[in-house]
Amino acid sequence: MTTAAEAFMERFEAMHMDEESELSADVVVVGGGVAGLTCSERLLRARPELQVLLLEWQDRLGGRLCSHKVGDVTADAGAAWVHGTDGNPLLLDGLLHEEDILPSSGHNIWLHGAADGDSCSFVRSADDDLWERRLAQLGSAAAAAGCAVPGKSLQEGLRDTEATLGPLSEAEARRLRLLQLWFGTSAEEIGMLEWDSEHGSMGDYPGPHAVLKGGAESLAKRLAAHAQRRGVQVRFGEEVIRMREDPAGVVVHCRSGLRCRATWAVLTASLGVLKKLGPDFIDPAMPATVQRALSRLQMCHYNKILLEVTEKAAARFPVWADIDSRYFWQLFNYWPLNGKALMSMASVIPEVQAMSDEEAREVAEQLLGLLPGEVLAVHMTRWGQVEWALGSYSMSTKDAEWDDVRSLVSGMEGRRIRLAGEHTHEEHQGGFHAAYLSGIRAAEEALQGLSGPPKCDALHLGKDP
Repeated sequence: MTTAAEAFMERFEAMHMDEESELSADVVVVGGGVAGLTCSERLLRARPELQVLLLEWQDRLGGRLCSHKVGDVTADAGAAWVHGTDGNPLLLDGLLHEEDILPSSGHNIWLHGAADGDSCSFVRSADDDLWERRLAQLGSAAAAAGCAVPGKSLQEGLRDTEATLGPLSEAEARRLRLLQLWFGTSAEEIGMLEWDSEHGSMGDYPGPHAVLKGGAESLAKRLAAHAQRRGVQVRFGEEVIRMREDPAGVVVHCRSGLRCRATWAVLTASLGVLKKLGPDFIDPAMPATVQRALSRLQMCHYNKILLEVTEKAAARFPVWADIDSRYFWQLFNYWPLNGKALMSMASVIPEVQAMSDEEAREVAEQLLGLLPGEVLAVHMTRWGQVEWALGSYSMSTKDAEWDDVRSLVSGMEGRRIRLAGEHTHEEHQGGFHAAYLSGIRAAEEALQGLSGPPKCDALHLGKDP
């Protein structure tokens, strides 16, 4: 029996109309990830009479919420985590329920280390208290420096703390590895502005951090099912190559030759894709404030070696284990949580994407001390090479300015084309709850825009409005 999500995809795959070269809608949404699906559904929830057309480059919905078959088990190849369950909008809005989640740590283990009761290869020590003092000193320095912070890396900030707190201990070095995994890049690239904002809000919610029992793609299927009920029209396999805006509306051009005319458009392409497309992808070009922000923000390269192993091998490891190596810094083991003999090794070093799956197998066997025959299947993710993503999630570099993420939204005010996605949510940048919240915001902007003309004449610009 087909699920609602499968029926939805079958229904709209059949909507491909090769003989047509032009479609019209009230709103065109580019991208069927969390932001695009949320925006589309919210538009029709508010105004069921609207014609909402969603253009998706792939042959599936969900974006970076995607799974991959590794031997006999299914693994989250992309986004996997519900980052904090207390007050998380995905739970508050009923998209996720307590029975959907598998808590794996009592709090944000990447930023705060092991919580009491966590299944870890490491425990809290006096050096963790020293690390917390070091981070507090960093946060105070970043907040005090304010606008003078751009250009300074977290690594430089840590070196500054050595004058009063001494060099990092071995336990602190482990905490630094975890912290770099949270940000998705090395301490040399993390900006002090990023650290200041993240140290304040963490980009997450309080409470346990968890994975989903059905995998992260189950959330995408749930969003797709909601879109089906609202009547969102979906076109698969449509790569958007140009968007043109004029006082009458928006024309979206696809590589297939399809043109879509609309009153309003929402672009949810990843930051990596936006950077590759360049400012002239949208005509008139995006304002200079948006272009400058795009140039400073970056996509990180959080990748995983996904391993199906024997049950005997999986049972030897806790949920969390530290790895002290050049490229891989953490092991996550699903076995104690759900009985799946599946493990994941994480890296934020771009060079690991050059590894073949066989080379990744050898690295995993060596670092984890696995015996011959204990690795049954392996898959290495390479998000920097995925053409519709070009990276795993967005981050602020050491050269970023404090309002760069906000500028991606505020800089497009007065335009009929708006941006959405995890890279556009200032407080929760990087997580799929950020994509969800940005989709809600983009729908609200569209509803306001459809009720009247843009607030200012930004269509005759070559410079900032």
